[in-house]
Amino acid sequence: MQNILNQKNHWIVKHRAFGKSQSVFAGITMEEDDWQAIMSENLEDMTFQEWVPQQTIKGAIKDQVFNDYVTGTLLFLNDSYYGFGDFRTLSFPVINKVDHRKASSVILKNDNDIHNLSYHNKFI
Repeated sequence: MQNILNQKNHWIVKHRAFGKSQSVFAGITMEEDDWQAIMSENLEDMTFQEWVPQQTIKGAIKDQVFNDYVTGTLLFLNDSYYGFGDFRTLSFPVINKVDHRKASSVILKNDNDIHNLSYHNKFI
């Protein structure tokens, strides 16, 4: 626990049962005093994870360019893989804290097929 207290930038603390980024605290996004205050609370229902830095992905929606973090879902059931689920992109390293956009993947037979789509975004 002392490691978590003293190295806030290496940890994220989440409630074990909440979703939608409720009660999610990423040390790297917090001031030291705020981190220490969270750590002094009852942490019985909290889970501690090491922070994994993530690179951003450059993408555009119409003419607006974003450098976003991306999180998503891979669809598995038992031993079968069903492809990509929804993806969320955002400018802040923790989902639902500042902004978010939606993204999805499209699998094409060849590069020319993209021109047949009536509207598309391109992520590089």
